[in-house]
Amino acid sequence: MRKLRGKELALAEDFLEEAAKLIAEPGATTGAVLVSGNQVIGRGHNRPIKGACKFNMRTFLEHIHSINDISQTVCAEHMAILNALPGNLLHSFLYVVMDGVDDRYRPCPECCRTIVENGIKLVVKDANGVSFYPLMELSCAYSS
Repeated sequence: MRKLRGKELALAEDFLEEAAKLIAEPGATTGAVLVSGNQVIGRGHNRPIKGACKFNMRTFLEHIHSINDISQTVCAEHMAILNALPGNLLHSFLYVVMDGVDDRYRPCPECCRTIVENGIKLVVKDANGVSFYPLMELSCAYSS
């Protein structure tokens, strides 16, 4: 992971702002925008799987974060990628914004594999600022 600065950060800010708007959805804490050739090709925000949630949204999010279980959740990253298909995602950028869930971004294993397999570059804004995650770092994140 490396922090973005200068021109890289300025370029990323517009897309990060668009991802942040997706957090406005009720209960969403993560927004993601997939970009190819400076054009948005997919958007997503985290949410419960339709029909799978027996809780209201607030109770559901507390439950998910307290047990670190994402089995009943559609991740923002995965949603943005699915919304962009079909197409070549190689060399595209996924801009992710988190809103107060944690101090550090950690993609779930399924999103991590999907991002790496499709050759997507990842830019994240969390409590630590704006960072770029190289594919190698992501591919090693869940190998152990």
